Amino acid sequence: MTASRIASVTGDRYVGANLEQTLEDLERQDIHCQRGNQYEKDERLKALTDGTLNDVRFFICFTESSSLVGVSRNMTYIVAQYGKVLRIRGNDRANSYLWQ
Repeated sequence: MTASRIASVTGDRYVGANLEQTLEDLERQDIHCQRGNQYEKDERLKALTDGTLNDVRFFICFTESSSLVGVSRNMTYIVAQYGKVLRIRGNDRANSYLWQ
């Protein structure tokens, strides 16, 4: 269930969209985003941007589901520059189960 919600936001659906509107839309879908300031100065991001790290924003977005036996977290990542989404990718999954 949660993996399909995260998978629905990856790809080109939000590429080029306004960052603030994208974050609001994801929040309405119960997908929570946190800014990853420490990643915004990573030189590897230059390949996705205009060649600079000016006004780069990096977000880690996730949704969780839990039950008696464990917690599942699915994540995706957003790279934006100058207020526009450049890339939204990833479907990392982390599970923690009572019987692990």
